[in-house]
Amino acid sequence: METLPKISVVTVCLNAAPMLEKTLASVEAQDYGNIESIVVDGGSTDSTKQVVAKFGHVVSKYVSEKDRGIYDAMNKGVGMASGDYCIFLNAGDTFAASDVVKRAFEACPETPPDVVYGDVVKLKPNGG
Repeated sequence: METLPKISVVTVCLNAAPMLEKTLASVEAQDYGNIESIVVDGGSTDSTKQVVAKFGHVVSKYVSEKDRGIYDAMNKGVGMASGDYCIFLNAGDTFAASDVVKRAFEACPETPPDVVYGDVVKLKPNGG
């Protein structure tokens, strides 16, 4: 692909500040040049707003308001997205490496695909 497609990373959360910080750090670490990060917060009462402010250079769009659950929040995020592709990376989730997005789109053929997907690795609290 000649031009890097824009990737919208949508993160939904509710009272998950420490997990959100981990997720936003993972987005920040990506070495892909065309990412927007969108945080949809369901009206948290913890330090979520401070975490978003800390990562203000990473977070492109942010909303904090009561919603009707995780799928409503995800739909809000998609509505806010301006990317060619949308990735859901919820609070606590991380990319496996700093070059994951770059490798996924380097592997795409000349004609952009409708869907790009990868594997998920679930780690246990003990790291296993």
